Amino acid sequence: MRYSFIILLDNIDCIKKKLDYLNCLNNKEIIIIGPSEYKNKFDNYIVDDLSNMGSILNKVINEANGQYINISYASSYIDSDGLKELNNLINKGSSNNIYRFNDITSNINNYNTDIDNIYDFSLIIDDYFIPIDLVSSFDEKLNDFCCADYIISIMNSIDEVCYIKNKYVHRSRFDITDFNCSYATDKDWYSKFLSEYILTMLQKNDNNYIRIICFYLILIRFLSNRNDNVKVFFDDTEYDEFINITKKCLEYIPDKIILNFKYKTFFSDYSDLFILMKNNNFYKNCDNKKLLDYASSKEIEISTVNEEKDSLIFDCAYHGVEYINNGIKIEVKLDNKKIPIKENNIYTTTMFFNKDLDKFYTFSFIIDKENIKNNSKLNFYLVKNNASREAHILFSDNKPQARLNNILSNSYWKFNKNYIMTTNYKSIFFNKKNWFGRVLKELALYKDFIFQSKKKSLGIRALYLRIMYRLTRFMYRNKHIWVTFDKLYKGGDNGEYFYHYCMNKNSKYKCYYIINKNAYDYKRLKDEKNVVTFKSLKEYLVVLNAEAVFATHAGCSNFMAFTKGKEKYFRDLFNYDVFCLQHGLTIQDIPQLQNRLTDNTKLYFCASSHEIVNLSQDKYDYDKNSLLLTGIPRYDGLINKDKKEILITPTWRHNMANTVTNVGSTRPYYDEFKNTPYYKIYNSIINDKKLIECAKKYGYKITYLLHPTLTAQIDDFDKNKYVNIFTVTEEASYEKLLCESSLMVTDYSGVQYDFAYMKKPIIYFHTDELPNHYGTGGIDYEKEGFGPIVKTQNELIDLLCDKMKNNCVNDNKYIDRCNDFFEFDDNNSCERIYNASIEYFNKK
Repeated sequence: MRYSFIILLDNIDCIKKKLDYLNCLNNKEIIIIGPSEYKNKFDNYIVDDLSNMGSILNKVINEANGQYINISYASSYIDSDGLKELNNLINKGSSNNIYRFNDITSNINNYNTDIDNIYDFSLIIDDYFIPIDLVSSFDEKLNDFCCADYIISIMNSIDEVCYIKNKYVHRSRFDITDFNCSYATDKDWYSKFLSEYILTMLQKNDNNYIRIICFYLILIRFLSNRNDNVKVFFDDTEYDEFINITKKCLEYIPDKIILNFKYKTFFSDYSDLFILMKNNNFYKNCDNKKLLDYASSKEIEISTVNEEKDSLIFDCAYHGVEYINNGIKIEVKLDNKKIPIKENNIYTTTMFFNKDLDKFYTFSFIIDKENIKNNSKLNFYLVKNNASREAHILFSDNKPQARLNNILSNSYWKFNKNYIMTTNYKSIFFNKKNWFGRVLKELALYKDFIFQSKKKSLGIRALYLRIMYRLTRFMYRNKHIWVTFDKLYKGGDNGEYFYHYCMNKNSKYKCYYIINKNAYDYKRLKDEKNVVTFKSLKEYLVVLNAEAVFATHAGCSNFMAFTKGKEKYFRDLFNYDVFCLQHGLTIQDIPQLQNRLTDNTKLYFCASSHEIVNLSQDKYDYDKNSLLLTGIPRYDGLINKDKKEILITPTWRHNMANTVTNVGSTRPYYDEFKNTPYYKIYNSIINDKKLIECAKKYGYKITYLLHPTLTAQIDDFDKNKYVNIFTVTEEASYEKLLCESSLMVTDYSGVQYDFAYMKKPIIYFHTDELPNHYGTGGIDYEKEGFGPIVKTQNELIDLLCDKMKNNCVNDNKYIDRCNDFFEFDDNNSCERIYNASIEYFNKK
């Protein structure tokens, strides 16, 4: 079989590997399309900048002499094993088949109109090997936006596709079907794309396959802007335009497709949102049976189970608030006896485009331990009038203190000394087990680690760690272990301050500090007692034996190396209480990050009554005894040591940084950063000639502090010898920088409060081009801010020059605001936090 490989040269560094793999095929031609600078490096090279892809591809295809054509980017390649398997399948199969690399295990499937069987698709052109007779002409205006149209037109004209597992395929690009694709920051990718492309395709075709793909392409735009991962910021008019065109597209997509959409597991939860967007009265028009059928497709999610002295307290959520609004009720029964439930308003909304669009119904209930007998059973029901359905149970993903999980059938949790809790995902069981019975249950769980893990290697590593925990338990038993951390790649924040305070107390409470081994601060800390490295055996064992975790960031299990996927093996062993030390103050309206159930937080340490007011809202779900005014640890080190420095420190934006990151690491480099308004604005400010001249004239240094999230972008900024650009992952610390600076310029950064604590002057730069990515909430900057607000670069530079001329003296009205905001200014926050924590355990 002869092949024609048409390669679009998007990355010169990848092409050699790609060509090396292609050497395994003897009968082939290779045509490379790319910029003129590489013309002499390759044979059969066509010069083009890829801006006119459709036209050049049509020309190349017409002259190609292969029986099968593959069009791909240089940055994507199929390894030798994959190409050999492809060649074998083609030689055995029909010459009219299309062959495609994907994660499907079967070989040949038929596409048909049964929507249960056609949710598998790919809009990545690299995946396809197409018979020359089926290749049609490309749109002359082709680009990555509408590559999908070409693929759909071919797939719509055939009956069979042969799938090959994509373990052979390697990609370094995001395509238009991925919510991390580069187009997600382009406003044209939204309303314009839907109106000119998706809506037109839906109007021209009544094929379910095309409708499913179009629905996916709508979904991906919402998922690109879900919760705090916002890629594009719409004003109200732009948002309304996008929602309206979405509704028009949904009119052409059958309800059955929306309700049964299965392409990827994390898309299935949003069917109600789109059904109601299409037809606001959909559920109101359902009869009781139909409504219960729909309602029972949504699980009751167990978020936490807390053991108190005389009771178990369950926090639950039901992803079917629309069914509740239409008369469905939830009933909880222990041994067929109803248990009262308490509805609450804790934040469980999924945000899209910074709008609250998809909400859970949340509730809690309490089971008195005296009512739990051997073989007791807990069940959940969905009820309307005299009809009911038993609800399935889901234990929250990445929530260790949900106690059980949905992956390991023998997962269990021991409570009340000799009882265990288990589940079959329709019921929760309580059984009395003696020591021998619990050993048998533990051994059954070990079997699950090997045979029920999606990744066997992960299960084996988890088994080793769990056995090590059992073997070393005697070393930690009855010890009072506290754990804290900071960003992992950087110390010197609240966690380290509190760790040092506890170590100096030399009490029975042993505090451990977690940090990444390759962090700069590890060199400074490695010889100190109880400093443990992230993902080390010692660190895992310390966490599993901890009684308290002093968390500086939400999702604290991730910062202790029990990341998503790993924590499910140890849920029954996490017996620590979480106390929130914070990273920045909780002034912004961020219940999606800091509500009680995010980490099952028991105490929350605050520096200002403004935080207490914010956190006391129902959506955070803290009681008044959980919110304590203590100050935060790093404030103990904030003492004014002014050295005539101007500090410029804006916060980051979700849509201007790489979204791909690993816990404990800074985010990787983002190619598009230099094209963002954020870069252009701040690069201009730090290179402003008037600013530099004023700093020279009045004897000030200028420091531009890059947010840690943007560390990888530091070399993008233009350098000059008068401005020091750095990030705090380097040698300098926050404390030193803040204490020695005379004035701060920021937009919305949380370090403004550190500066205000020392009553130093602040200037807010609030340009309309860079809205705050946390949206609403926070202080009223006009009435409560710690400094004046400017909107333009010229205003900012003029005010900075005036401040430097007058020795950066702060205005009395802003000093008064600082005094009103903070409860304490005595640098004794750690002591108050330590005493409050001991009091908590003394009462427990």
